[in-house]
Amino acid sequence: MNNSNMSGMRRPINYQNISQPNQQDLGLKRRRNIRIGIWLTFLVMIILIVCFSFIIVKSNQTFVKKTDWQAVFLNNNQVYFGKVIKENKEVVVLKNIYYLQSAMSLQRSDDKSLQQQGGEFALIKLGNEIHGPEDEMFINKEQVMFIENLKEGSKIVKAIENYENK
Repeated sequence: MNNSNMSGMRRPINYQNISQPNQQDLGLKRRRNIRIGIWLTFLVMIILIVCFSFIIVKSNQTFVKKTDWQAVFLNNNQVYFGKVIKENKEVVVLKNIYYLQSAMSLQRSDDKSLQQQGGEFALIKLGNEIHGPEDEMFINKEQVMFIENLKEGSKIVKAIENYENK
């Protein structure tokens, strides 16, 4: 053979010189893969916690305008007007509280039931009752049907403003 043919030929691969991976190399690779898996699991858990926290915060967000007056409707048909200063899963805290009291007279009918005469209501400021409550109410959230923000020009807001300007 001449040298020109030798330079263009490939040398045969000697498979005896290729070493098989030893147990130590395999153990290192397994440990590295396990570490990567643990870190990925940890990262996914942190992302899930952040996402769930964001969802919980958003679900607890209130639409009550803290600067406006609210009407709080209870499931016993009572309505209180005031300013919601705090609201969470358990309680609604109301301050500057007013409520409506029927100014109509009650009369007995023949069937011994009470009947209402007239349709007038009086706005009453909480605190002048016989038991002397403070002007702050903690209402169990389970008793609240809904809360409404009142418009600035509503009859209730005007009556409250008139009372407070006296």
